[in-house]
Amino acid sequence: MKRKTAIKNSIKVVIFLVAVLLGIEVLSVVVRPKDNTKESGTTNYQAKAIYTEPENTIDVIAIGASNFWCGYSPMQVWENQGYTTYNCGTLMQEIWYTYYFLEKIYETQTPKVVFVDADVLFLEYSDITDNVNDMIKYTLQWRFPVMEYHNRWKTLSKADFTTEVAATNDNAMKGFYYVNLVEKYEDENDFMEQDFQNEEITFLDVYFLEKIQKLCEEHGTKMVLLEAPAERAWNDVRRDAVMDYAETHNLEFLDANVADIGIDWDTDTRDAGFHLNYNGAKKFTSYVENYLVKECDLTDHRNDPAYSGWNDALILYKQTVGEQ
Repeated sequence: MKRKTAIKNSIKVVIFLVAVLLGIEVLSVVVRPKDNTKESGTTNYQAKAIYTEPENTIDVIAIGASNFWCGYSPMQVWENQGYTTYNCGTLMQEIWYTYYFLEKIYETQTPKVVFVDADVLFLEYSDITDNVNDMIKYTLQWRFPVMEYHNRWKTLSKADFTTEVAATNDNAMKGFYYVNLVEKYEDENDFMEQDFQNEEITFLDVYFLEKIQKLCEEHGTKMVLLEAPAERAWNDVRRDAVMDYAETHNLEFLDANVADIGIDWDTDTRDAGFHLNYNGAKKFTSYVENYLVKECDLTDHRNDPAYSGWNDALILYKQTVGEQ
């Protein structure tokens, strides 16, 4: 009798859990934005505009935190070389977010090169528990959109129950965040010798970096670790940690902080050394562009009718940055 009761209780628990999961799935379908636009409620809509690009037309992805977001300009590379590159940087992007975002991108794109921002390895957490909790939160949000978009219930319409997810956000900046403010760096600490709370690559970082590398390998993509100029967020200790990781995992690591690319921290930063402004972004983008030209076998698409939309986007881009 006790055994039968235990079996019945177990079945009830399983049925309950299945019902909960089905409910979460249904709610996720309903509340997730039905487009990749700002107006639809999509988070990081500039980076997610990559979902609008025609399938398998993006040569290069630059994915990471805000140093990429405001530091790398895909349209500059298009104008000079005709390579289709996309900036998938977002504010405070964690390494697990990078992985899940890239996994989603691979559903429609097969880039030849992926630049992964080394800066995502060194976000400031109070302790390892905070780190783990954040990872769990973002994992649930990617797998179950209701966790991220639960507040959308306030604005739901009939279309949310019937409309399939679309992607109409055609971003002429290709994910790049244009900022032309200038606030020079004025700190007595020597560059590359500052101390930070987080200077080690944790086991979670390694786990997700290895998953990203495996994902790239499965799609025949060259993965490169890349650090943008960051006077206030980088030092020799962090650089050495990334170099060691890259060597043991057979990856390339490019550090623009030690390259002679002409960055002037009096004129090329928008917030006293944390991020580049447009002037600095042009220099960093040229650094990345030179690498692509010398080390990657990419195609110039500028005269290909199938990519005419990029020439149209260039006109809008030039207007935005005040160069036309």
